[in-house]
Amino acid sequence: MDLFADMSNATEAQVEALAEMLERRGQDSLQRTMLEDYIERMPLRKGARVLEVGTGTGVVARFIATLPDVSEVVGVDMEPRLLERAAALAAALAHVSFVLADGRALHPFQDATFDGVVFHTTLSHLPEPEGALAEAFRVLRPGGSLAIFDGDYAATRIGTDPCDPLQACIEAWKRSFVYDCQLFARLASLVSAAGFQELRQQGYVYTAEHNPTYLLNVFGRGVDALVQRETIGEQLAGALKAEATARLQRGAFFARLHYASVIAQKPEKPSVGNTAAEERLGNAAFSVA
Repeated sequence: MDLFADMSNATEAQVEALAEMLERRGQDSLQRTMLEDYIERMPLRKGARVLEVGTGTGVVARFIATLPDVSEVVGVDMEPRLLERAAALAAALAHVSFVLADGRALHPFQDATFDGVVFHTTLSHLPEPEGALAEAFRVLRPGGSLAIFDGDYAATRIGTDPCDPLQACIEAWKRSFVYDCQLFARLASLVSAAGFQELRQQGYVYTAEHNPTYLLNVFGRGVDALVQRETIGEQLAGALKAEATARLQRGAFFARLHYASVIAQKPEKPSVGNTAAEERLGNAAFSVA
């Protein structure tokens, strides 16, 4: 079960560990580069009001608040304990606020009240992401921008051999921490179906060369998930973690995560007639690196 999909039963220790992970990831140089790249390609008018859905501890919201054209940032999340941390970390930023809300039911916000909506590694953790995209479309002003950044988690690998036992730990991590590993394969069609146009997609690759500690932590969480499910015992878990550490020490640790971003816009005028879907797909343009 993906912890991010439903944190209502998460322990304080789990919430604290998640908060620390989100903040560590926010300080990672390549994660920051990817964030800057796709957010700065997001067209925003001067004085823009931006909503971040699934804000967690507010790492992305705090970055968006530094952009010169942004006058206000609102972050929403379903977990009040994370929002408390987010509010504390952003206390010095008067134009950043946080609201308890489900991204699939943005009831606190009226129609057409934001210039930008951002989902940063959020949609892959949501059952029924179509609802979140529909709500993003609703709260955006005509001409407003949508930005999505998420992992292509189905392609996550560790090691160079398909029979590598460490890969089983990555598969366990996927099952335990990502609700929909296949989301990115259909994300463009979901965004188009929600009514957005002018899709632009960009791919990124994150390997152990960038930050082996982060990828070791991802692997370790998969090992721990196998222990919790009683698939393996503590002795084997220790051996697997020792093997990954030994590979790192001898320069043989290989791990790879794929990410991608999608930038799209709400049309200035609503589509009419029965050809709206065809028009949206006809306007989609992709550039994948």
